[in-house]
Amino acid sequence: MLTEEEFETAWRAAGVAEFPACRLPPDAVHDASLQRSWQLVEQHLESASNSAHGDGVESTLAALQRTFLEYEAQLKALEAQTLGRITDDEPLMATLQSNLEACAISFTELESSLEASATEVERLARDIRQHESTARTDEQQLQTRRVAAAHLTAFASELVMDPAHVEALRAPRVIDETYLGHVVQLRKKIEFASLEDTRRTAACQQVAPLLYRLLQEVVRRLREFLLDKLTMLLEPNTNVQILQQNVLIKYAYFVEFLQDMAPSVFDEVQNAYVATMGRVYLGLFRRYVSGLVALQEPDPTGSETVVTSAMYATGSLSFLSSWLPSASSLLPVGGLARTSTPAEQDAGTGQSVGRGFSLADRLDILQRYNAPSSILAVVMDRRQPLPAEEIFRSVGKMFIEACTTEYAFCTRYFGSVRDEVFERIFEPVKHFIIDQFAAYANSTGDALGLLTCIRVVQRQRALVRQRGVLVMESYFSRVELMALPRLKHLLQAQEQSLQDAQPHAMFEVALAAAGADVAQPEQLLGGVCGPHVAVRRYAGWTAALLALLQPQPHPEVMVRQPLDRMRRHMERILHQMAERFPTPRTRLVFLIQNMDLILERLQASAQQAGVTVQPVAVDQAADEWSDLVAALAPQRDACTEQFAEMELRRQFADLMALQHRADAPDEHRLRLVLEEFRVNWRDGLERLEQSVRRCFVVPSAATRVLQSVFTLLMQLCHALDVQVVTPRYPSLRTLLVDEAALEYEVRRLNGKTAATS
Repeated sequence: MLTEEEFETAWRAAGVAEFPACRLPPDAVHDASLQRSWQLVEQHLESASNSAHGDGVESTLAALQRTFLEYEAQLKALEAQTLGRITDDEPLMATLQSNLEACAISFTELESSLEASATEVERLARDIRQHESTARTDEQQLQTRRVAAAHLTAFASELVMDPAHVEALRAPRVIDETYLGHVVQLRKKIEFASLEDTRRTAACQQVAPLLYRLLQEVVRRLREFLLDKLTMLLEPNTNVQILQQNVLIKYAYFVEFLQDMAPSVFDEVQNAYVATMGRVYLGLFRRYVSGLVALQEPDPTGSETVVTSAMYATGSLSFLSSWLPSASSLLPVGGLARTSTPAEQDAGTGQSVGRGFSLADRLDILQRYNAPSSILAVVMDRRQPLPAEEIFRSVGKMFIEACTTEYAFCTRYFGSVRDEVFERIFEPVKHFIIDQFAAYANSTGDALGLLTCIRVVQRQRALVRQRGVLVMESYFSRVELMALPRLKHLLQAQEQSLQDAQPHAMFEVALAAAGADVAQPEQLLGGVCGPHVAVRRYAGWTAALLALLQPQPHPEVMVRQPLDRMRRHMERILHQMAERFPTPRTRLVFLIQNMDLILERLQASAQQAGVTVQPVAVDQAADEWSDLVAALAPQRDACTEQFAEMELRRQFADLMALQHRADAPDEHRLRLVLEEFRVNWRDGLERLEQSVRRCFVVPSAATRVLQSVFTLLMQLCHALDVQVVTPRYPSLRTLLVDEAALEYEVRRLNGKTAATS
């Protein structure tokens, strides 16, 4: 075996410097035999290079040499074959060469022709592009000329006034709807001539002076026309609204034209309208208010308060006697005392309390705050006196309607009207109405009437706010601010009158006015024990005040506290006057009737105002009504219970004595009492009913007291049966009056009393 160095030396000795990179001739790629031979050589070379032993080298070299010789022989054969083919194809190659040369010549000529054609095409393309550019330029110029012509035509149409319009505007003819159309055309020309771009044109500089001279002439004619129409408003018996809608609104465009074209003339026309309408409305309201005031009722209170000095001063018997039922007015019908009923009377006593101390029709006036105003011709024809509150409501409603209508008209006629312009129209009317109200408020002593006016103002103000006419706020504010201090003063005067009252003197004056003798208590029951004039006034005044405050009472400091103090003063007056009565019975009758009257009037006014008064404790009262009821009702009920027990002692003394015995009565005594009661109980009930009716001149109070007396009697009989007779003396149960019979008789008498009431 040869080592690697020995193999390399032998290889080199064979004339091979290194293993050559086996490559096939480029032309032998498609010869299959050469391919196989060459692949064989590559395999031998690869096996030789991979062999590691010398004994395989000689065989490899020998195989390689044989392969090489075969390969060389094949190459020579291939070369000879190739030369033969070339020799055979030489004529064909010559022909091919000549053909190629001819083609080359043809191609050269064709190329020259194509170059000439391309040059011509390029020239034609340049010509076409030049013609297209020229055509576009011509088209743009033509379009520009057309646009310019259209603009010039439109410019001339917008700037130049049609001679027919000029002639119509300058012709001395009546201004009508046709003239309005010419004015519209003139306005368009003026507005166009006023544009910045238009003013720079020569045509405008020539035409504008002519347009403005025509404008001055038109403005002069429109000014005269509008001022002439405004003077029609001052003509007698002119219906302002019809003239506004049928004449002024029809030519409202003239006002708009003047506002834009001649602001100074517009201001002159507007000021003339403001002055004219101010005079018109002032005259209308003066006639309306004067006519209503001529029918105004006299002040229902004058300077009187709930308690006056005449009620406790000597020499005032004639005044107070009119408030006390005289002996002739008490008609004995089965022992019943009935009073006459004048046209305007207290609901319970039948005695007139006056409109200044009662609700009267004030609540109805307040609820009709948005009703149409009273028609002057109608009320003057009726000759019916009007309360001051109704006059104020009607005037306020008429003022609201006038302001609302005028505001809508001014908005249409003048466009956006400034509030100060609108206020100038009604400033004279507003001052006139406020002055009239101030005269009424400062002179009246009727707090209820003044409060009604305030409540009407509050509701009418809410109505105006809903309509969006906020320019009337100043009117409502001034009226309310003027009335509230006066109302507070009147409330203080009423409170002061109660505080300064002299109850003992009031009792003496009432006693003297009734011609009664304090030593004869029965004479006191008919009149002196009835509701006092001060109580009637207080009850009606307080109930009316609370009814008018619904549903939005005034602040607590304004009403609630004065009402509470007045109630305390009235309680003091009642109890101190009651002390002057000679017997407990007359004292109780006096307290019951007066307190019951106050509570009855409160309940009646609450029902009119739609308020439910719940009897609650004083510390739980949620409103003025409940507060007053909670303070007075327990006192009245306590007095009623005492009076009921006292009356039962008068009629059934023996039966009442059994109730207060600490020990059980003996059977004989009990038998006598029960037998007597069984015989006389119906007559006793009749006497009870007549006695109560004689004591109480107010039928409702008599009915309620009788119910309390009968209820106490039935409770007494039931307790006597359950606690004494049945458990101790069952044999005496046959002497007891049947409860069903007693209840039937009580119901009969109650029904009789209610029917009489």
